Amino acid sequence: PILPTMKDITLYRPWTEGSNSAVPLWRPLLALSIFLFSLFPLYAQQYPVRLVPLVVPPYSMRLSDYATGSDTKLQLQVLMADLNEPQHQVGIRFWLEAGLNGVPYAQSGDFVVGLSPFTLFPGNTVTLGNVELRALFELRNLSGISDQAYARPLPEGLYRFCFQAYDYQTRRVLSARSCAAVFLVQYDPPILNLPQRGEKVQAPAPGGILFQWMPRQLAPNTRYTLTLKELWDPGQDPVSGFLSSPPLWQQESYAPMLHYGMDRPQLVAGRRYGWQVQARSGSPVIGGSPTEDNGVYKNNGLSEIYWFDYVENCRVPGFPMARNRGGWAHRAELDACGAARWPVQGAVPQTWQRWRLGGRTERPDQLCPYRS
Repeated sequence: PILPTMKDITLYRPWTEGSNSAVPLWRPLLALSIFLFSLFPLYAQQYPVRLVPLVVPPYSMRLSDYATGSDTKLQLQVLMADLNEPQHQVGIRFWLEAGLNGVPYAQSGDFVVGLSPFTLFPGNTVTLGNVELRALFELRNLSGISDQAYARPLPEGLYRFCFQAYDYQTRRVLSARSCAAVFLVQYDPPILNLPQRGEKVQAPAPGGILFQWMPRQLAPNTRYTLTLKELWDPGQDPVSGFLSSPPLWQQESYAPMLHYGMDRPQLVAGRRYGWQVQARSGSPVIGGSPTEDNGVYKNNGLSEIYWFDYVENCRVPGFPMARNRGGWAHRAELDACGAARWPVQGAVPQTWQRWRLGGRTERPDQLCPYRS
């Protein structure tokens, strides 16, 4: 039988009132089909290897932490999905992209110093951590980032950690670029509560001293380090004195408080002490400074510096008495520990007066200065 051709078959648009001619429908249908097919790729390249990256919180704000950290901060699963593919010596490339537009921030080169290839068999899965991939995050293997930017915490925002597998011998690409998106944010350090700034703590304290602070924002796996220092010069600014003094006592805690009991170094009455709390997230890094955080907290997690005076509970003597000598008028005033000072009318500046306590003999060797 003879089949009809497209010329013999004419699809017509249904007649509507006011229409003088019928328009074939296959033309708009053909144009619509071409438009829909243009939205999808006609051919998608298939790679034999699949990558699944995962960044483990809390996210470090410094790239150097991924090169020096001992705890698990990143995992990369490498799967040979094509069973017909031979085994490969596989290497990994790395990109760090910033923002929604994926602006390149740093990337590894074609040759990575210190990164050894691994053998991948068909159907086999290999899991790599940041310890195995630490060479990718070393400054010598990264381009597009300066030394200063590498040492500082990354700015807050959206980042993508991207990886790609390639054949180490032939440099053939084995996988598509796979990325893990993270949002990096810095947390505020804690606020100190007790003892308050400039508070006078009575000595001795039978129940000890309770140090208490309040976290403003809590990052995962946060621990606190309390540092107590003795401030030798009471006339110096307490903050400056704290920064220049050696630690008297340090203790870590996962709770926002610490109790300073009798088993701690004994505090001396009449001295001034300062204290500060540092919040850290994650585990320490290899070769890192104990005073530095991994960038999760602002100001390295250091709080403000508070100080307090450890004073004795001196009772004010009662019924003070003064005696008029040589026609000068005296009015005795006793301080908290019983030292008597009184003004002398008509005396020259820096006049010295003897003082005594009731019931005791006069001691001329102990004098109190008074400036008129």
